[in-house]
Amino acid sequence: MSEENVETARRIYRDWEQGDFSSVDWADPDIEFMLGSGADEAVHRGTEAIGQAWAEWLRAWDEFRVDAQEFVDLGDDVLVMVEFGGRAKKSGVPIERMLGGNLLSFRNGKVVRLVTFTDRNDALEAAGLRE
Repeated sequence: MSEENVETARRIYRDWEQGDFSSVDWADPDIEFMLGSGADEAVHRGTEAIGQAWAEWLRAWDEFRVDAQEFVDLGDDVLVMVEFGGRAKKSGVPIERMLGGNLLSFRNGKVVRLVTFTDRNDALEAAGLRE
């Protein structure tokens, strides 16, 4: 099943890399989602909440981009190392290149938990890996 999990993660990021954050067909209806800086963030539950959290996050940016750099197969989990950036709407400050990661946990082919990290080392630690 882990190869299918990695392929699902690749499909999610293909959409996100093109700026399409609208699909949640990959998500379990009761998904847990933490957006921003990982474990310190509030937990959003369910596909409706994930859409609201993404919309709020994206409203803070004039431009936002995410590029998946590496997919690490961890069995039921997939760690996706990402580079992201953009321009903050409020300050206008450009963020050229930040390295982070996202940890996706799968059950029965669906993502049941998605945690985003704005720091690469935090993502590696959450996945039980060290650089």
